[in-house]
Amino acid sequence: METIKIFLGGLLEGLASALPLSGSAHRLLFEKLSQKTLPAGLELAVAAAMLLLFYKTARECLKGIGKMIADSRMNKFRWRKASRHQKMAIYAPLAAVPYWILVFLQKYYGFLEGIGESLLLVGCLLIANAGLLFIADHSIEKNWDLTDLTFGQAIKLGLFQGASLLPGFSRTGMTFCMARNMGFKAQAALDFSVMTAIPALIGKGLMSVDWTMMGRTFWVALAAAFLGALSGLYLLKLLVKKEKISVLMFYSAALGIAAMILNFI
Repeated sequence: METIKIFLGGLLEGLASALPLSGSAHRLLFEKLSQKTLPAGLELAVAAAMLLLFYKTARECLKGIGKMIADSRMNKFRWRKASRHQKMAIYAPLAAVPYWILVFLQKYYGFLEGIGESLLLVGCLLIANAGLLFIADHSIEKNWDLTDLTFGQAIKLGLFQGASLLPGFSRTGMTFCMARNMGFKAQAALDFSVMTAIPALIGKGLMSVDWTMMGRTFWVALAAAFLGALSGLYLLKLLVKKEKISVLMFYSAALGIAAMILNFI
């Protein structure tokens, strides 16, 4: 029974982390309701799922870096003419830096420690997350692609991703919704949010995992989070293609209201 609970918890966190629904909030609510603690480091499973489903985009980014290096050696490369994958390859890890810094401060200096203890606050943040999802599908689109992405915009998106450390805000949702609000096309916003999330998730996973506690429970939760993330990413790609990601706002708002009610029970 305990193994089943851990599996369900990992599945839920992976699903919510892939979708713009706050994996940290789902983890918190699951642990409070089930009285079971999920292993740390499940972000690694979500990152692996993203690499698997977006491997073509990741491959093109690597090829873009190689071409950039080759052209630079021959003095042929010009940043203003960089392709979307070349810009993504540089700006995505750069945008993950603010998130890494905040995770470091959280782990070693207690930054935001105890913030998830108030379900009232978590509920408010989930409702705010629902508002961001509404913005994603109702922003004025300037039809920008990633070739139009600037250094300043990349840093701003990285800072928004850092806000996802608050349980209720979504990592994918923050970058995707804000990129849409800036005027980027839906597919461009999705590609950048995923490519930024991968290094952010790997960094947090490596800093969070307890290497001395990698027993059966950890691997069960990790496998479940991977399966959940794969399912969530398939659904995310479908919703982005149809530009219907805002349908998830109803779930986020309902979960937020439920969390607020639980706070008073």
